[in-house]
Amino acid sequence: MHAKAFEWFERQSVASPQVVYRSSDVGLLKKMVGEHVGISFLARLAITPEDHLITRPLLGNNQPAFQISVVYKKGTRLSASQEELIRVLLSVSNK
Repeated sequence: MHAKAFEWFERQSVASPQVVYRSSDVGLLKKMVGEHVGISFLARLAITPEDHLITRPLLGNNQPAFQISVVYKKGTRLSASQEELIRVLLSVSNK
């Protein structure tokens, strides 16, 4: 999870978690959680049914928002799977 978002959640909480490891490698984080090594904040899009992880939405007012862009080179012919990914990302971003 983005460091600034984590800092925001920490400021909103009475708890002060002891972070022993940080990584931007989502696959590694999911593997560690799956092996009971810890817990993590991950975007909803990062979790699939095949991960067999339990998710809990974070609810509350004034949560930080993230702007994410899908980027590809102008003139690129997208494959069917790439077009599907963009469709899914756009459908989630409109919620």
